[in-house]
Amino acid sequence: TMKTLKLTFLIAITAMFNGHCFGQQWVQQNSTTVQFLNDIYCVSADTCYVAGNGTLLKTTDGGAVWFLQNTGINGGEPLQAVCCINENICFTGGINLYKTIDGGNSWIIKSTPLTTDVASIFFVNDSVGYATGGGGQIVRTTDAGETWNWSVIIGPTGGVGAVYFTDENIGYAVEYYFPDGRIWKTINGGGNWTQMYVESNIMLMDVFFVNDSTGFVVGVMGTILKTTDYGNNWTPQIAGTTNPLTAIHCIDEDTCYVAGSVGTMLKTTNGGNSWTLDTSGVVITTYNTVFFPAPTTGYAVGAGGVIITTTSGVGVYEVNRQVNIK
Repeated sequence: TMKTLKLTFLIAITAMFNGHCFGQQWVQQNSTTVQFLNDIYCVSADTCYVAGNGTLLKTTDGGAVWFLQNTGINGGEPLQAVCCINENICFTGGINLYKTIDGGNSWIIKSTPLTTDVASIFFVNDSVGYATGGGGQIVRTTDAGETWNWSVIIGPTGGVGAVYFTDENIGYAVEYYFPDGRIWKTINGGGNWTQMYVESNIMLMDVFFVNDSTGFVVGVMGTILKTTDYGNNWTPQIAGTTNPLTAIHCIDEDTCYVAGSVGTMLKTTNGGNSWTLDTSGVVITTYNTVFFPAPTTGYAVGAGGVIITTTSGVGVYEVNRQVNIK
């Protein structure tokens, strides 16, 4: 699948770098699986969903216990993204796009025009959402995921790894396929997309905006890009690592976390002027998502069934209802 191919590439890159020594700020939980875990979404500090290869997990007690919740999902299907718009209505996707209206007790397939696996899911509000796939494919819903229609095919071959909308009209998308990583922008709710940035031979993995004008994009080779002018210009940040970076979440213009391979967890408290290693305390792995449902409660998930959590330090809020492929 698209996610598996990307993760395979990242692991190949990871093998070229040395690991870090970790402390105990982050604690590993018992996920009950060794599958690739691709995404996490929390509706509260205690209730979270994790999508992975052939697995959909849920916790209602902050990760003390994770249980399988995949009724209606095709057995063994690699799930690459998960997103909720409230406690009862959530989405997950892989080969198919699924919706639950009962808190994950059952899932039903929703038809979309996508011709590739679902790569990411993002909801702007309770009604308007987006799902992405390979070949630059983006689909849109305006009725809480009951029906999905084309936004536009924005790139000739690029997989859209993530989208982020600051409102119903203005959004950003990143491509992760070689040869070039691209950042795209729409100002009409996905009706048209304009290329804003291209980075040669760099896969761009995730995008996050802290307000209407200021945002970040991360990618392989330690790439962190920042804009302060609505995506018109992007400035490289010094990450202090060449490890592939897969995900970013920010609490405000100053404080952000970045997750990546080789157990990488970076943090900035000055808007990206400098980044420091945030200790994780787990075995070396590729982290695919980092998510903070509360200021001091955070989760990250990754390869080998790894789920880590922290309940200390300044956390990262999920500003919008966002899900990213990593």
